[in-house]
Amino acid sequence: MKAVVLREQGKLEVLDVPRPRLSNGEVMVRVTHCGICGSDIRYWKGENPWAQHTLGETRANPPNIIPGHEVCGIVEEVAPGVDEALLGARVAVLSFKVD
Repeated sequence: MKAVVLREQGKLEVLDVPRPRLSNGEVMVRVTHCGICGSDIRYWKGENPWAQHTLGETRANPPNIIPGHEVCGIVEEVAPGVDEALLGARVAVLSFKVD
């Protein structure tokens, strides 16, 4: 599958990346639209907002970040434990875990 990858500070490339395997209860969404968040811009500039906000420290970015956590798209695949009626549904993605 294709993804925009932040290879290093200021350098984005469209690359082929492995398609993730689904675990029980998950769905695969084909992204049709993706917003650019302020944190995405900070990663592009070489900052690591996750480390700053979560750990309270400055850390270098790991290589090959796939930015974009504000997405919507179409459900392409469902794993066991998910209703197959969701196939083809248009969805917005909540990009963090909620208990």
